[in-house]
Amino acid sequence: MNLMWDTAQDRIWFARYDDGVTGLRLYAVVEGLPDRCEWDWAVWLPDEPKLAKRGIARSALEASIAAGEATEECLRRSGKSLKGL
Repeated sequence: MNLMWDTAQDRIWFARYDDGVTGLRLYAVVEGLPDRCEWDWAVWLPDEPKLAKRGIARSALEASIAAGEATEECLRRSGKSLKGL
């Protein structure tokens, strides 16, 4: 899933996904790790914290792609997602 990323600082990206049909809200963040060449990413549904996903990637692009894939998985696992996800 392609998320619409915004930036808070040079090495922090964030996104929010709102599904008007199901009412699901999901947050994602990608952050450059200090003193390292890696990027941390996380995806979570505020109402279902057990579905949160996180990981580490070698670049901001890889982290954003991983967060997009995790978004799809979180929405599917929530049981409330639209067909086709």
